[in-house]
Amino acid sequence: MLDDILNAITAAIQADTLLPEPIITFHKVEGMIPGLETTCSVWVPKQNFKPYTNDDDEVDAKIHIGIGLQDMDPENGEARIRALAEEIRLLLTADTPRLGGLLDDSFLSEWEFATVNASQTEVLHLGEAVWEVTYYGPRTRSITPSEPMEELDFTEIMTIGG
Repeated sequence: MLDDILNAITAAIQADTLLPEPIITFHKVEGMIPGLETTCSVWVPKQNFKPYTNDDDEVDAKIHIGIGLQDMDPENGEARIRALAEEIRLLLTADTPRLGGLLDDSFLSEWEFATVNASQTEVLHLGEAVWEVTYYGPRTRSITPSEPMEELDFTEIMTIGG
């Protein structure tokens, strides 16, 4: 279920035509994998489970969405990362708060920004969001039905003892 949610997040961001610039690479890994182009990573450091029914649990998770880009001009780079962050926030809170039914509830609670001088020729501009989501997931593995038993022929007469 969690991979379905992470895939839906990346698909929604990839499909968003209102982003101020395209995000070129996506990763489902904790932390950012910097690239030459604009990148995005999504990950979940922790999930909390509460019993809901005999078959399902209520799951609360904080999904982290990281974006990064390179720009030698600190002011321009920070402006670009903030613009991307704002459009992603609007996408996830207004257009797809339930990701097509995968989520029961969601709220983007924070964005944090950083600029890192990676080298004399690289300045990385980073943003990390925390998207708090609630969904319902199965409590147990699905049961695979067993093969039907052969039909027994009860018309045969059995003689006991003789």
